[in-house]
Amino acid sequence: MWHTFVMELKSSLRTPAVLFWMIAFPVILATLIQGVFGTIASGDVTLEPAPVAVVSDTAWNTSRGANTFVNAFSASASESSISSGSSTVTGKNGAIALFKRIDAANVAEATTLLRQGKVLAYLSMQDSGDLRLTLSQRAATDIAQTKSGGSDGQAWSLITLGTLAEQYNERSRIVTQAIEQAAANDPSKLTDSAWIAALAGANLEEITRQASGIRHADGMVRYHVAILAMSILMAMTMTCNMLSALQANLSPLGARVSVSPLSRLARIGAVMLSSWLATFLCMLIVYAYMRVVLGVSFPGREGLAILAIAIGSGMANCLGLALGAIPVISLGVKSGISVAFSLVLSIFTGLYGNMAFADSVQRAVPGLQYLNPAKQVTNLFYDLLYYDSLAPFARTVGVLAAMSAIALGAAAFELRKVSYDHL
Repeated sequence: MWHTFVMELKSSLRTPAVLFWMIAFPVILATLIQGVFGTIASGDVTLEPAPVAVVSDTAWNTSRGANTFVNAFSASASESSISSGSSTVTGKNGAIALFKRIDAANVAEATTLLRQGKVLAYLSMQDSGDLRLTLSQRAATDIAQTKSGGSDGQAWSLITLGTLAEQYNERSRIVTQAIEQAAANDPSKLTDSAWIAALAGANLEEITRQASGIRHADGMVRYHVAILAMSILMAMTMTCNMLSALQANLSPLGARVSVSPLSRLARIGAVMLSSWLATFLCMLIVYAYMRVVLGVSFPGREGLAILAIAIGSGMANCLGLALGAIPVISLGVKSGISVAFSLVLSIFTGLYGNMAFADSVQRAVPGLQYLNPAKQVTNLFYDLLYYDSLAPFARTVGVLAAMSAIALGAAAFELRKVSYDHL
C-alpha cells in the first residue's frame, strides 16, 4: 500500500493539469483580483468625516437614543478637516467619527443644505422611530463608484453610517419589543431605572463596538477565501481521476492493477491518502502566497487556518472518491462534472465578484448553505475571521465531516460489489 501511495503522490504532483488548476490558477486569479480591488484591501482607504445635517425637530428631540448615537460618530469642525492620510478621527466613546454634524431645524432646511452642496446627506427621525439617512445625488454617485472599487473616504463614511443606522433601527425595535414584553409580563421592570439604562446602553454600546474596529476590516479577504474554497473543491477532479485510473473497465492500468495481489481496500486507501496530501500541499502553497505576498491573514489563528485547509481538502477528496466510484460514467465525463460542480457552487460564495448576490441567497434561504460544500469551506475561514468563539468553527467542521461521511458511504456502496466478467 505504501509503495502505491508514494507512486500516486508523485504522479499527482508531476501532472501539469493538477499543478495548473490547484496552484497556478488560484494564484493568478488572486493576483488579478488583488490588482483590481487592491486599493481597498491595502488599507489605503481611510474613513473621512463627511458633512451631514441632523434634523433636530420635535421627533428627533423626543427620541431617547438618537442624539447619543449621532454624537458617538460625529466630529467637530476642527477634527473633520484632518486629511485621510492622517490619524483616524474618532468621536465619543472611541468610535470612528463618520461625519461632521450640522444641525437643521426641519427637513426643508436640511433639503436646502443638501441642494446647496453644504452637506452630502441628512439624518432625520421618522414617525415610526427609525433613523433615515437621505443622500444627495452627488453622494449617491460617489457611493456607487466607491462600491465598485473606489477609495473616497467620505463615501465610505456614508456607507458605514447607513449600515450603522440600519443596525440602530433594528436594535431599537428589539429594545421596544423587550419593553412591551416587560409591560405585559413584569411591569415592575418599567420602574427599574437600572434595567432601562442597561437595555438602552447595551444597544448603543454594541453598535459602537462594531464601528470602532471597522477600519481594520479587509473587504478583500472574502474573495481570497472564495478562491481557496474553489481550489479545494477542484481536488475532486484529481481524486476522481486517480480512482478511475484503477478501475479495470476504464483504464488499462486499472486492468493490470486489478490482477495484482494488492487488495481493493489498500488501493482505495492509497488513493485517498495521496490525493489528500497532494491537495493539502498545493493549497498550502496557495495560502502561503496569499499570506506573504497579498497580505491575507487570520490574526492569531494561522494554525487553525491551516487546519481548515486540511479539513476542506479531506472533504473534497471524499466527494471526488464518490464521483470516481460510479462505474458507468467515462473518465472524461467525470472530470467535466467535477469541474462544473466546483465552478457552479462557487457562485454562492461570491467568487465571481457578486458578494451581494451570495449574501442575498444566504439571507433568503439560509438552509441551502448546508448543501453547498463550497459555502461550508468558506464558512470555515469566516468562523476564524469574524467570531471570537471557536464554537461556529467546530459546528462547520461537523457539517463538513457529515458531508465526508455521506460521500464515503456512497463510494463504499458503489465499490463494494464491483466485479468484472473479463479483463
